[in-house]
Amino acid sequence: MHWKITSYIQDCFTNKAKRRKAFAVLDVLSVLVISVVALQLMQPTIAMSSELICTIPEHSHSDSCYSSKLSCGMEESEEHVFQIKGTSMEPTMNDGDIVVAVKTTSFKQGEVVGFYFNNKLLLKRVIATQGDWVEIDEDGNVTVNGTLLYEPYVTEKSLGISDIQYPYQVPDNSVFVLGDHRAESVDSRSSMIGCIAADEIVGRVIFKVWPFRDMGPVD
Repeated sequence: MHWKITSYIQDCFTNKAKRRKAFAVLDVLSVLVISVVALQLMQPTIAMSSELICTIPEHSHSDSCYSSKLSCGMEESEEHVFQIKGTSMEPTMNDGDIVVAVKTTSFKQGEVVGFYFNNKLLLKRVIATQGDWVEIDEDGNVTVNGTLLYEPYVTEKSLGISDIQYPYQVPDNSVFVLGDHRAESVDSRSSMIGCIAADEIVGRVIFKVWPFRDMGPVD
């Protein structure tokens, strides 16, 4: 963990985008301890009163999460603290993990985002954006615009729950998302969820704060 954080701090001195991300994280650190305590000890209260109420059944293959919205000092900044419920993003995020997300209007391949689905909040990884062509074979290999994706965050490939026709083109103003736990996740491969409209995305997950041993940027 220490080398990951040290490397990230060093990058912030030379990379402007990472520096902005780091400032966003630092801006919420002062309230993270309170957020962790609230999410760990008062989950029923948060589930009833927070902006996002997550009620996916225990045996569903899609993750849900408790959400706490933070109003912090950064101008035009909106942060959320999410607690993961489920397994569809393993091994990147596990049940009980707590992460920070920031509001954004642009999304890139590989980023993890939170979005609304049936009044619930799910976390998945962006695989393709508008206009891209996606193909997934029987072994779970993902190709975007004819190029096989390198996916170090996936430990076991799987076609998973998929009923759409490939190759599939991502509609305008939408993203194609997959869970990292491909065999378990219900995501854009299923017509039940499909591609996610940009205006349904709550934010981009940037940092894991719990458990402390895994604290660091989310890749």
